[in-house]
Amino acid sequence: GAAARASSLGQLRVAEARPFTNFDGDDDEDDVDRSLSAEDLSALGTWVAPPYLDPKAWPRLRDHFANDSAARLVDFCCASVASEVAQAEKAGSHDTWRVVGPPHKRRYCV
Repeated sequence: GAAARASSLGQLRVAEARPFTNFDGDDDEDDVDRSLSAEDLSALGTWVAPPYLDPKAWPRLRDHFANDSAARLVDFCCASVASEVAQAEKAGSHDTWRVVGPPHKRRYCV
């Protein structure tokens, strides 16, 4: 059918060749060592647990993510936000929440 033709070797052969451009980083690559402003920290502090706002923790997190392409951030939300989410989850069905992501992880999109 049409789907088979759309992904066929024949289609690849007739497609116009596009030059490949190597990715060598982005313009903001050097910003990884830049500190957050007091305003940034204040805004994030409403949601994010203090250990994750400590610049000393960032290199370890960045390296872990770079090596594993994923990072599990335990207790990432500040206690008040985590408590509110836990209470809402225990309350039962959420008509405004829909399941997203792989089934082996807890996942919701509001």
